[in-house]
Amino acid sequence: MIINCFCSDGDILFTGGYDGKVKKWIGVGTETGLEMYSVVDVGACVNSLCLGPDNSLYAAITDGSIKRIRFYEEEVIPEQE
Repeated sequence: MIINCFCSDGDILFTGGYDGKVKKWIGVGTETGLEMYSVVDVGACVNSLCLGPDNSLYAAITDGSIKRIRFYEEEVIPEQE
């Protein structure tokens, strides 16, 4: 696994990788450490991650798209000109 990017809200850590997977980790700052909670495959390498103001997670993908990630659900955000 190669992690290209990560972001956190302080309680949850999100990582994006070369393998096209965005992972949600729980246990930030706990004695037990991080535990992978969930995975979403976005289909291409993840270049960057960002948390939006409504706690949505956005991923910039190598195919030029930006996707809003909801775990167990994925929505493609159309490219804006």
